[in-house]
Amino acid sequence: MLLVALSGPSNNLAVIKVVVLSSICIFLSELEQLIQYRLLRLYLNLWYSRIVADIQARIALLSEQYDRIRQRLEPILNVRFQNSSDLGFVVMSPHIASLVLVFPITFFTGFWLNRYVAFRTLPVAAGKQLGRYLLTVVGSILLNYACMKFLVEVCGLWPTPSKCITSLAVALYSYLAARYYTFKGISSVK
Repeated sequence: MLLVALSGPSNNLAVIKVVVLSSICIFLSELEQLIQYRLLRLYLNLWYSRIVADIQARIALLSEQYDRIRQRLEPILNVRFQNSSDLGFVVMSPHIASLVLVFPITFFTGFWLNRYVAFRTLPVAAGKQLGRYLLTVVGSILLNYACMKFLVEVCGLWPTPSKCITSLAVALYSYLAARYYTFKGISSVK
């Protein structure tokens, strides 16, 4: 275009108009893309802020519900969630208190899942299996305790890898005890 503009004085005005108009068109298309980008960005920011506000509101609601539940449970259970619990005959730390509270639920749920889901057995008295299951659970707890004590205090391993190793050993023990002792006589149900 510059060569055309330099070639003759009569075409200079037309060439300048073409250059100016093409520059304006390029500028307008860039401006249109910029406006679309800014509108999209504004829309995304509004959408994101609504999501963040919704999440914050839900967290606040859950926090309030947790506080209400905690206030109701503390007098009943005499358990303070930060300190040790004095039950009169024994003092328990919070994690031990949670173990004591959750144990009956996990015990019976585990028995039901083992009996009716994992090891479908022939008709055998449930009471007999429940007694055997109690022995295997006590064995699992003792094995867990002994392995953790041995690995952390005797071998000097860190607690996290020790717990991983212990969990594998206890899981293997639990499976073998359930398969060959608690729920022996497995039928071939497929």
